[in-house]
Amino acid sequence: MAALVALVLPGCSSGHRSGGAASTAGNSSSPTTAAAAKPVVAALPEGCDGGAPAPGAVVAFVAGGRSWAVSPDVPASLHCLFATPDSGLFSFGPLGDRVALPGLEVRGVGSPVSRPRSAVQPVYYSWSRPTGTTVVFTDGPRHRLARADLGVAATRDITPVPGATYGDVAYHPSGLAIGFVVDTSDGAEIWMATNQGQNPERLVQAPAGTTFGHLVFAHDGTDLYYSIDRADGTHALARYNLPSGGVAPALWTGTDRIDDIVELAGTPGVALTVGQNCQSHRALVSALDGSPGIPLTTGTDAPTTVVGRLDRDRFLVATGGCNAPSDLSVVHAATAGSAKPPPVLLVQGVDAATLRQPDPTPPPPLPKNLPAAAVA
Repeated sequence: MAALVALVLPGCSSGHRSGGAASTAGNSSSPTTAAAAKPVVAALPEGCDGGAPAPGAVVAFVAGGRSWAVSPDVPASLHCLFATPDSGLFSFGPLGDRVALPGLEVRGVGSPVSRPRSAVQPVYYSWSRPTGTTVVFTDGPRHRLARADLGVAATRDITPVPGATYGDVAYHPSGLAIGFVVDTSDGAEIWMATNQGQNPERLVQAPAGTTFGHLVFAHDGTDLYYSIDRADGTHALARYNLPSGGVAPALWTGTDRIDDIVELAGTPGVALTVGQNCQSHRALVSALDGSPGIPLTTGTDAPTTVVGRLDRDRFLVATGGCNAPSDLSVVHAATAGSAKPPPVLLVQGVDAATLRQPDPTPPPPLPKNLPAAAVA
């Protein structure tokens, strides 16, 4: 969610896997899109002044060795951010004004924040919320959790459960706690702790043979979405309610593994990327009612991956991207009683993509029954 991450989701500020099949790094040709489709961004201009992008330029991507930002509604807003020779990790923080790059380097985008590049190659990581002052991550062997604070190259070990193997990690939107997946001698578990790794508390334990994949906290701070890989080969999306401890175990079920979860504040349902590998990836939106969901198609048989959710009805979807560049399209979800607009091809030949949507303010509180943070 370790090395090359090309398609980074807005859930990244909540938690994201830093490696895996979603990578688009490579030098193959872009996927074939629908016949006669012309991209909204037809060409990338020369030069790169490094200035701040327009506020509405929420789509960020790497192409042609440079990072860019553009509004999907205003193509003229296309702006070069900086040279980007390595298109691995590419994840904007919760303010949309800083981006994490390979080696957990952090560059400010319209802000003076920074972190020097290091040898760290996280397997899973999550931006701190609500301001993005650190990145928490699992190390290569997955035996510890650590913090990479801005302004310094060193990292700090905050491992909360000794002797465990760590999976996905997610910052609670309050900024006061983290959630994480562990594999212990008792099986797969989901825990929470303070943002310093203190006062760990187990939330969910899996039955024998079942594992947990990805974690995403809802923006309201009360629910935790997580993916389940069952012993019988089926897969599901579940939701843990933090105040009550109640679990909704089958919001979506299927035979494909959930490779990412995308949740947007104030919008119903979640978007999912599902599939056993990159070549079988498909993007869909789930109403969280147990149904198979609605496909987010781009007019091609190539694999599709959810990059982010722009609003209630529009999603940013990547086509292709399996060790090759991808194409980015804006896809509308089907709406009852109205015709679904066709997908809009935004840009082709993309090596990495994400959204730079700021988290809602003020942040929600941490439910009182959970570990309180040592420091914010």
